[in-house]
Amino acid sequence: MPPDGRAAILLAKANEDAIALRVLAAEAAVADAIIGFHAQQAVEKALKAVLVARVGDAPRTHDIVTLLDLARASGVDVPDWLASTEPLVRYAVV
Repeated sequence: MPPDGRAAILLAKANEDAIALRVLAAEAAVADAIIGFHAQQAVEKALKAVLVARVGDAPRTHDIVTLLDLARASGVDVPDWLASTEPLVRYAVV
């Protein structure tokens, strides 16, 4: 599959996690870890979509810090607010 197709799939998956995050965050009974997991997944998949679109590939990692560094290194103008997502790394699947 060409990079554009993979990037589109990753971005769609990131959006699915973002939707789940918004729905679950509205429910007081949902554990922070569940909400954190979907937040981490949304950011991870979105960053991977950007990397695939930019350089044709993304590493198999759940580390948002690594993905942010790679995006910056590949010339992506990463918004400053994305640095605040770094604590989400603790919710990644190990």
